[in-house]
Amino acid sequence: MVMDRELIAQPRIPDNGCPLLCCGKNPGAINVKDITEDGGKFIQHADGRIVEYFVYGSEEPAAPVILQINGSMGTGYFPANLSLVNDKLKELNIRGLSITIPGYGYTSMFHEGYQLADWAKMDIDPVLAAEGMESSPLLVEGSSYGAGLALAVQSYYGDRVTHLHLHVPYIPYELRKEIKIPDKIGT
Repeated sequence: MVMDRELIAQPRIPDNGCPLLCCGKNPGAINVKDITEDGGKFIQHADGRIVEYFVYGSEEPAAPVILQINGSMGTGYFPANLSLVNDKLKELNIRGLSITIPGYGYTSMFHEGYQLADWAKMDIDPVLAAEGMESSPLLVEGSSYGAGLALAVQSYYGDRVTHLHLHVPYIPYELRKEIKIPDKIGT
């Protein structure tokens, strides 16, 4: 994993030939200067993938960590830059961590064959290690599309997750199947 060394080549993202980014055009290489200018940090995997993340709230190394996961079209920048959230986390002595999910903002897409359920192992573990948070208790908060990822994170980390909060949970069908949530509950 690359953090302070020179960047290696990023993987080429396939496209569908459309000239519009929103419809499938290759977004090109990520400029990590954009991440640091926004107040974020990044790691780079040995395969070239970039992972953008933000640390905020308490600066106490032993503080518990809240992982805040955005919904669709959001990035880690959003929760990290809400002054009300940042101030409250400092008051409560909780470190905030928001990692932009693959394919959004300045985080590279996953390679073919990986699933979002792999996100904790692939991206969260290395970020926690880079920040010295690998043994911190975790509080996990997922909003909208991020709620499904929050459930996958809780499943991966088990009892290390002390609190789980889902806002307007949207859980994709593929993830519901993978973690065995029934299509209909109750009836």
